[in-house]
Amino acid sequence: MIKINQFMKSIPSFEDFEQYEGLIENLDPSFLKELRSIEIPEITSPINEGRIANFLTNKLSKFLLGSFSGVGMIDEAVRIVLSLELDLIQKASDLRKTIAKFDEQIDQLAKEGNKEKIDVIAKEREAKTNEFDAYEKAQNLKLKKARDVAKQIVNGNSRRKEYLDSCYAENEIEMAELEYRLAKERSEDQTALKSYEEKVAKAREEAEAKAKEIEEQMKKEEDKEPKEVKTEVSFDAEKEKKIISRRKGGDIIKRKNELEKEIADIKSDMERKLNQISNKIKKSAKPLTERYLENAKLDLIEMATALDYKKELLSTFRNLGRNAAEIEKSLGNNKEFKDAIDKINKGAGNAKQIKGEVLKAFRDAFSTVGIGKSGVLTTGIIDKLKEKINK
Repeated sequence: MIKINQFMKSIPSFEDFEQYEGLIENLDPSFLKELRSIEIPEITSPINEGRIANFLTNKLSKFLLGSFSGVGMIDEAVRIVLSLELDLIQKASDLRKTIAKFDEQIDQLAKEGNKEKIDVIAKEREAKTNEFDAYEKAQNLKLKKARDVAKQIVNGNSRRKEYLDSCYAENEIEMAELEYRLAKERSEDQTALKSYEEKVAKAREEAEAKAKEIEEQMKKEEDKEPKEVKTEVSFDAEKEKKIISRRKGGDIIKRKNELEKEIADIKSDMERKLNQISNKIKKSAKPLTERYLENAKLDLIEMATALDYKKELLSTFRNLGRNAAEIEKSLGNNKEFKDAIDKINKGAGNAKQIKGEVLKAFRDAFSTVGIGKSGVLTTGIIDKLKEKINK
């Protein structure tokens, strides 16, 4: 069996791209540069390993996601925000412990009546507080910058906003857990610890609810329309030759009917995909992304190849006769039988060598667009392709 572009099994479809475009398309590299200019402390905690991250990892596993993808940039922004937040919590806890020690010393010195020493420690206490205040201001400026860039990355895209919000919710869990661990280290009383435990539980509950909401929304979108049956684009020359070799008119007529339906389905699917691209061009102020066009091109070229082959095959079968008797008479003639077999072989060969008429039109139209290409696809070109399909 000849299967056009066997490697395409591992490549996401045009529909896959449509659904997750906001997360997989490459964005302006300057966002990443700006994020990486923010100085942050190192953290060892895992980032975004919650329910929504795992859910999307499975959903997006078909795609080659890089640092410039929507999900890659959001992950970077969230990592930076979490790193800054955790460091701020840690430093605030350290300050509390330092202040507590100063206060203990001041209490002891007050009992001893050592006013001079109290003044020295009070100044140290004030200096540490001022030092933290300066650090906190600087940290909050970094946090604001990271969140602002994250907002620019989202840029009103609902899919990216959902993902960012869910990542922030998961960050809240790690922040609450750190606060709880530090409170235990400071040996705070049970009432205080209980409030931290409740904060952790609430953060988990909210993150779970947000993740569930996103999952349900994505599944709802997937089920919005009945799942379409994937158009049959494979072809098997040996199978077609076996049908001819049986020399039965009824089998040939049945296969002709099947081919007519397969051809109509392919044309319909190709036209639908072209309409999707055309509508996207009309609605978008920006050129379509290279990755989007590459996925569309691969799908359409695969179908164009199958369309050319099946049209040629149908013509071969039609030429054998209009009814069962005529067909069987034709196939009874060894020359006509051999000609039919030769035409099937030729059609398969043309498909392998990418010589079909419809395919040539699609290859020419998409030759300058896709990954690494800088051409532009217009609605006018798409209209001509639709005419070519239905010619």
